[in-house]
Amino acid sequence: MEQAYEFIPTFDNPKYYIDGYNVNDFMRGVRELLAPKSQLYISTLEAMGYGETWEALIPKSLEFVNYGRRQLIFRVILATKDSERVTFIASIGQKPEFAELVKEEYENLTKLYSNFPELTLKMYSFNEIEVSGIGKFSAFTVEDQNMCRCIYRDRRRSDSKWGIYNPEPYYHLEEFPEYLQRETILLCIANLVACYLHKEGLGIGHTRISGSDYILLKEFRYKNKQPKEATKSLRENWRLSAARKLIKIPFEEYLDLIRSEFLIKTTLKSESVLNGKIKINHKSTMAFDSQIIEEGIKLGLNGWK
Repeated sequence: MEQAYEFIPTFDNPKYYIDGYNVNDFMRGVRELLAPKSQLYISTLEAMGYGETWEALIPKSLEFVNYGRRQLIFRVILATKDSERVTFIASIGQKPEFAELVKEEYENLTKLYSNFPELTLKMYSFNEIEVSGIGKFSAFTVEDQNMCRCIYRDRRRSDSKWGIYNPEPYYHLEEFPEYLQRETILLCIANLVACYLHKEGLGIGHTRISGSDYILLKEFRYKNKQPKEATKSLRENWRLSAARKLIKIPFEEYLDLIRSEFLIKTTLKSESVLNGKIKINHKSTMAFDSQIIEEGIKLGLNGWK
């Protein structure tokens, strides 16, 4: 008999996180989507290099990691026969009708990784299934950057600063010192510029840079570091983690949109976002200074790695 996953219940309030299903239905769908010998399970492990040896891996647990408006994020934990830990991340659609959006983001991130592996995360696989009595479930899998830090700025506070959600030793928000505030904004802009796909004329759109779009690898360090050393660590460990939309646009026009749109404070409820006038900056929660935008564009053009 196949071993079932143990679910690690890290939800404080499950109904808050799960939008399109009830909790029991959602977890049943997740188990079917990620079941051992499921298409997503096998294709992911093959992409990780296990080939025919994937059958020797033992499913251990599903661990809730994070949530967004479109997807919930789980860590899938397996073990080898020698008890070596093997993990990957599954990003699972919040609602049945989100399947096409989840697939589109998987394809966007895959395309970006193939061109900019040093700036993005490695994608593994995508699949969608029909779960009896519930409906459609969709998910993509991606490399697990365990203990990564999410770049975040709280739009609910007018005085809030840029910082990270740090999972160590417990999940908490840390605001950056002043010298990293400016550098964070520069990298938000620079990453968009650097990830423009010149051959196809595609730029990243529908960004939510104040949360969800960027992470820092766990090796990032800034406490008890000199500003120059901390800035270097920020740049080296910065990664793009979301790409909801790629928009067809000439490069110079894309730069002009960045220059104009990031002068404006936006949220997902902003009229200019809802009516489609804003193409890139869907959620910055603050207006950027034009000089910082230009510096970010220059950094993206020249590279910072």
